[in-house]
Amino acid sequence: MRIDSRGVPNGPPLVLLHGLASSPRCWSRTLPAVEPRRHVLLVDLFDDHDPFFSLPAAAEKLAAGLAALDEPVDLVGHSLGGLVALHVAARWRELVARLVLVDVPALRHPARAGGRALAVAGSAVRTDLSSIGLVLGSVLRRSPVRLVSATRATLRANVGAELEAVAGVPMLLVWGERDTIVPPGIGQALRRRLPSAQLAIIPDAGHQPMWEKPEAFNRVLTAYLDRADAERRPRPPAC
Repeated sequence: MRIDSRGVPNGPPLVLLHGLASSPRCWSRTLPAVEPRRHVLLVDLFDDHDPFFSLPAAAEKLAAGLAALDEPVDLVGHSLGGLVALHVAARWRELVARLVLVDVPALRHPARAGGRALAVAGSAVRTDLSSIGLVLGSVLRRSPVRLVSATRATLRANVGAELEAVAGVPMLLVWGERDTIVPPGIGQALRRRLPSAQLAIIPDAGHQPMWEKPEAFNRVLTAYLDRADAERRPRPPAC
């Protein structure tokens, strides 16, 4: 696992985790909005010597890296990255100040395998060429064995215990309105299940709102982070 540091070294730490058929490049349209104010840590979940991928192992490696920081982080995870984020927050609560989960398959999709395949195909049909290039470029650079094992880990993920453990963690859920892979209904169900969560729907976005609708996504993310930063600042002493 590789972690690259960007932005303001002494700023509040912000960790960005990419999804399954993706890479840290998926955040390139988010970085201009957060680098001027945050110590940004870009994580490559697939840059690893282990040929196989597992959620617990990825979470443990990430937690080891975050433990070296001086303060808890705001942890942003897209899709598979959101599952890793949930594992970290559930097992190492002291390392995480807030969670931002973007189109994360944290609840079982009601569709069967065939329906899920159609959902992926439907997403590809409505996706622009730059998004297709992002996905293809990421997939072609990955180890096939690791990518297949990560796909299995995503499809078989059961994070019920993790959801219970993070129920009190301040959290933002962000969903693409037109996501057919992990539909907005899953985000709405998570919002009902997690009392500490807020839900933001990005209009006309699919499974990768940070790439497809970066301006709208960045407005939602930075507004949430700005509120978080204001809450973190110590209040001036009363006169």
